[in-house]
Amino acid sequence: MNTMKVKIVDPGNPRRPPRECKEIQAWKLEEKQSDVSLALHAYHDALTKSVDQVVIVTNDTDIAPALQMIRQHTKATIGLVVPTRDHTRDPNAELADHSHWVRTHITFDELNKSQLPRVIPGRKATVKPQSWYPNPELFAQILELAISIRGSRSDVFKWMDEPNPYLAGQRPINLIETVEGAGSVLEYIKTWIEQNKQTS
Repeated sequence: MNTMKVKIVDPGNPRRPPRECKEIQAWKLEEKQSDVSLALHAYHDALTKSVDQVVIVTNDTDIAPALQMIRQHTKATIGLVVPTRDHTRDPNAELADHSHWVRTHITFDELNKSQLPRVIPGRKATVKPQSWYPNPELFAQILELAISIRGSRSDVFKWMDEPNPYLAGQRPINLIETVEGAGSVLEYIKTWIEQNKQTS
C-alpha cells in the first residue's frame, strides 16, 4: 500500500477536465502478482493432473490466457463463477468461451459459509473489521446500543450468535445481512431499552 497524488472530480462541474481539478494525496491499494500467481498455479495443477477441475471466481479477462491454455493442453474441467450476488452481471464472453460451465452469482449462504471466523487466534488475535459487515452504518448503531446493554463487544457477539425468540428464532448476526433484518434487530434493541427505562 502506497500513497500517490490523484485528481478528484469537481462536484460543482463533473465534466471539468482532470488537469483543472484539485489534486489530493490518496492511498493506492495494489495486489502484487496475484493474477500471475493464480494463473500459473491453475495451469500447473491442471497440467500435472493434480486436479480434475479448476474453478475461477472472477470476471477479469486477465485470466483468459491461462484458461485458454488449460482448455487446450489439459483435460481439466474449467468452471467460472462471476463474483456478484444480484444475478445482474453477465459473465465476460471470452472467459465463458474458455469455460466448461459458468455460474453467474454467489449466494449469501455460500459467502457466509466461506468466511473465516470473526476472531482468528494467534500471538495477536486478528478481528474482522467492523466495516466488513453488511450495512456498516446500521451495524455500528446496533453494536453501540447493544454494548450499552451487554457491556462489551465480545458479549454482544455471543448474543448475536444465538437464536433469539423475539426475532422469530433467528440469530441477529444473520439478520444483519439485509437492511430489513438489520432494521428489525435495531428496532428490537431500541424497544428493549425503552421498556427497561420505564420499569426501572
